[in-house]
Amino acid sequence: MCGRFGLIKLSELDHARFGVAEWPPSEARYNIAPGSDVLAVAEAGGRRAAGWLRWGLIRPNGPGIVVNVRAEGLFTNRLLEGAGETRRCLIPATVFYEWQPRSGTNTKQPFAVAARDGSTLALGAIYLSAQRSEATGGRSTCAVLTTSPNALMAPIHSRMPVIIGPDDIGAWMNRETSVADVKALMQSYPADAMRAWPISARVNRTSEDDADLITIVEAPTTG
Repeated sequence: MCGRFGLIKLSELDHARFGVAEWPPSEARYNIAPGSDVLAVAEAGGRRAAGWLRWGLIRPNGPGIVVNVRAEGLFTNRLLEGAGETRRCLIPATVFYEWQPRSGTNTKQPFAVAARDGSTLALGAIYLSAQRSEATGGRSTCAVLTTSPNALMAPIHSRMPVIIGPDDIGAWMNRETSVADVKALMQSYPADAMRAWPISARVNRTSEDDADLITIVEAPTTG
């Protein structure tokens, strides 16, 4: 899954890569949690723009929100009502976090994961329009798509976010892209294009939001 991420290098957000004319004013955030407003790129009327979405789809019958949607069910999930075809978006992220179970304990070791070259990741996501989201004050809502882990992520977690490569952003955003081609874009991102490192358990607390969260720590050995 993808339950937390950071968007840090705001000055390095590439307009050309994401195909937007400008970014809305925002601050560096190291610990973005579900229920927060997140910067996203969506397309409507042939024009791509960046704006804010609330992270977490409202469940129609039940408590809580839907933070992640499995890529395998994107086109069959009744909650999404065609979002896979017409409401795909991208969420820029400098880093995302995942938790690895520690053998022989009830605790988990958090890891930070980022692009090996330091570039901003484009997380594949879908959104639902505001009329479905009265509980969010009129803000449209979104969920991050997840897929099977690559070789880097497999020892850490059984899922990873869908990451859209720079050359595939146009196809991902284009509503005319076929279902088969969209499915092909939701495969695991190449492991050699990513890096992961253990970080402090401070990231577990959503109130913590500073640069020290992504400092490497020595992961304890267990087993």
